[in-house]
Amino acid sequence: YANHTPVADALQTFRRRYPYVELEEHETFTLQETLQQIDRLRKGRLDIGFMLRPEEDELLEIEHVLDIELVAALPKDHFLAGRDEISLKELSDERLILFSRSFHPRSYDYVVGCCREAGFEPKVVQRKEPQLYSGPTTYRIVASGIGVGIVARPMVSGYRQYDVIFKPLRDPAPSLELVAAWRRDDTSSNLQSFLEIVRELTPNVAGSATVPDGSSALGA
Repeated sequence: YANHTPVADALQTFRRRYPYVELEEHETFTLQETLQQIDRLRKGRLDIGFMLRPEEDELLEIEHVLDIELVAALPKDHFLAGRDEISLKELSDERLILFSRSFHPRSYDYVVGCCREAGFEPKVVQRKEPQLYSGPTTYRIVASGIGVGIVARPMVSGYRQYDVIFKPLRDPAPSLELVAAWRRDDTSSNLQSFLEIVRELTPNVAGSATVPDGSSALGA
């Protein structure tokens, strides 16, 4: 996500302020890779990662960065396509396209929990791909009429070729949390300087972002 949120500004700002520090960036594109970031952080192979909030880890410090809005992805001819926004309960009779829970249990459980809060048990069409909600595979499935996606609202226009439209969700309005993660015992000045810039440009308050797939991890 980091390359498509204010975190990207933090990268550029850090490079301007500290041109003598070399940053090595590693972008990931699937939920499975996001979970692998945790292992790399724990082993000291990465200094900081930006990802969907993982399970708590005693070796890592986790800090909220921003919230990622989730929206409904519908075929263009869907009967709800003309609405400005959709109540989540209105999807109670739809098949919902989600990744397998094994790829990111916390996010999967959160989406299912939002459906239950809205008063229904979701009819889940599970995908074997570990990619986050958004992406060509999901859009093709939605366009074919197999189900409705609950996805991170795209920033890019490439989805238009798939005859899919996106509508805000309400009651509740779901979002996923993008966090920064680093080792608790890492007291390096470079890491602390980078964190100061992230906090400066992405205040630690509830905000929203629209993002494509992927997350980011850095080595300094």
